[in-house]
Amino acid sequence: INGNFTGKILAYQANQNVVVRSTDVQMIQKLSNGIGVLLQTGINVNNYGPQFYISSLNSLRPKLLADAMRDAQARAQAITSAVGGKVGAVLSVTSGPFQVTTPDSTDTSSGGYYDTTTIPKTVTATVSVSFKVSK
Repeated sequence: INGNFTGKILAYQANQNVVVRSTDVQMIQKLSNGIGVLLQTGINVNNYGPQFYISSLNSLRPKLLADAMRDAQARAQAITSAVGGKVGAVLSVTSGPFQVTTPDSTDTSSGGYYDTTTIPKTVTATVSVSFKVSK
């Protein structure tokens, strides 16, 4: 009182974090958007928004890497054929990090990027390939 400590407890505050996992991402998004109904009842809710992940990313990786290798070979053939060369055997391959972004995004990171804010996603795999080249 009057800036002095009274030792009386005037209020309590409790926090509870809730994690919901579901493959029905449309329902999760709808529930998250409807959190305002709780606010109207006087309940304080911090909504940090849902996070959307690709549950099948592990099974997609081999196909994405194979596609990236085919793309690397096609690019190498385009470059070398312009100067009369031919692409030979693979000398080395390095796989880069996967980039999971929103569609049409240019976001990348050297350690990989993973957007969790949107449902639609684009997954990019990068490979660096060295080919033997002959004339």
